[in-house]
Amino acid sequence: MVVRDVPAASTVVGVPGRLIERQPEPADTEHREKIATKMGFDAYGATQDAPDPVAHAINCMLDHVHVMETRMQSMCEALRELGYETGGEELPELDSCEIISTAEELHKMHLKESDESLP
Repeated sequence: MVVRDVPAASTVVGVPGRLIERQPEPADTEHREKIATKMGFDAYGATQDAPDPVAHAINCMLDHVHVMETRMQSMCEALRELGYETGGEELPELDSCEIISTAEELHKMHLKESDESLP
């Protein structure tokens, strides 16, 4: 139970409660950002060197779909040669595509931002 007001940027801990005041953080965020950039750190875990697991999974599925499409076309051609007419439904062309990883996209965005900031 809290019986007194707790000042802003403070926390009360323990029994009985002790007031813990937050120390103001230094405003040197620019230095932190430079170090993080130099190290290749990304708070969300998407670095230039790390593959994006979601993009990899989608790319594997797309590769599988392409193989299945090729096999299906071969089977339809074989059936036509045997006199069976498949339905007239034409599927849209499935061009080769690839999902770009988050890390690559972030890198491109950072390059674009740095180019835009130049005079």
